[in-house]
Amino acid sequence: MGVIVALPDTPMLLGAMIMGPLVGWLMKKTNQLIQPRTPQGFEMLFNNFSAGILGFIMTIAGFKILAPLMKFIMHILS
Repeated sequence: MGVIVALPDTPMLLGAMIMGPLVGWLMKKTNQLIQPRTPQGFEMLFNNFSAGILGFIMTIAGFKILAPLMKFIMHILS
């Protein structure tokens, strides 16, 4: 989402193709890290909070890091 908000006039298919799998992989690794330490009965709470926090971090990263990179790549390609 951060990539799309940063450059609203540029199609962000390439940015989504980078961020989607990256966030999915990071979520998988985060769950593998948190799962053994999660008390029984709190799994859904921990998963939702970790997804929200990771989503916020990746939105900021997309806005600050990936959007300028995509703008540069689009400038080179066009």
